[in-house]
Amino acid sequence: MRGEDVSNMFPTTACIAALAVFQVAVAMLRRPSAERWLARRKVWKVVGSTNAVAMTLFTWHMTALVAVLVIPLAWRASQLIARLVHPAAGEAILDLCAGIGGKASHLAELTENRGRIIAVELLTSKIKKLHGLAARLGISVISTVAADATHPLVEVPPGSCDRVLLDVPCSGLGTLRRCPEIKWRLAPGRLARHAALQKRLLARAGDYVKPGGRLVYSTCSIMAEENEDVVRAFLEQRREFHRDRDLPATNEDRPCCWPDPAEPVNRPAHPP
Repeated sequence: MRGEDVSNMFPTTACIAALAVFQVAVAMLRRPSAERWLARRKVWKVVGSTNAVAMTLFTWHMTALVAVLVIPLAWRASQLIARLVHPAAGEAILDLCAGIGGKASHLAELTENRGRIIAVELLTSKIKKLHGLAARLGISVISTVAADATHPLVEVPPGSCDRVLLDVPCSGLGTLRRCPEIKWRLAPGRLARHAALQKRLLARAGDYVKPGGRLVYSTCSIMAEENEDVVRAFLEQRREFHRDRDLPATNEDRPCCWPDPAEPVNRPAHPP
């Protein structure tokens, strides 16, 4: 999956900044000095009172707060991954490295909350957040497993899943537009360590796919070491798998999966 240009999305940081502005404005309008200032300029005749203005801003404030806390926000590239999985109602779907459940909940939505989605995550803190997200969205088909996905899962028999999604931990170099500090945190040898872990995870993920099923490997990196090289090594070892060039429609006017067979791309071997 490409590190898509998501600059047209309204980021969470902007929502939080708007909340802060509203909160300050409400506090200022509630002060007696603001009441006198508006009275001298006869603004109160238009708006009724500072309380009316304050209540209006407070309403906006709470609406934005609900939007941030209740409505899940996801970047466009992240939303496309679940569509590439191409799930169907009633299928058994495995989401390895599920995190806080953003993609698992999207898969549940696409399957109309029918079937079974197994979300595997190492950190119990993220599993707790996943449970909260599923409860808020009314999702009942997600079951969680707290485990290291590089090891065999007792809860998931080999060859038992119609779809397997592996959104691996990575360098995040495809998100530099909104997280520019990542390039300063990237230490020498980090890409090699990521690639080694990614190969282990992908090898394990392949064990759970049914014959004729689909395995989706995704990153938010633009580096070949974390993308083509990992997939190429997997395909060389697992001859029963092949690249799916007949991708499901994503309502995009440009390819959303990379590498695209019709679009050769030269990518740097090392981060800038």
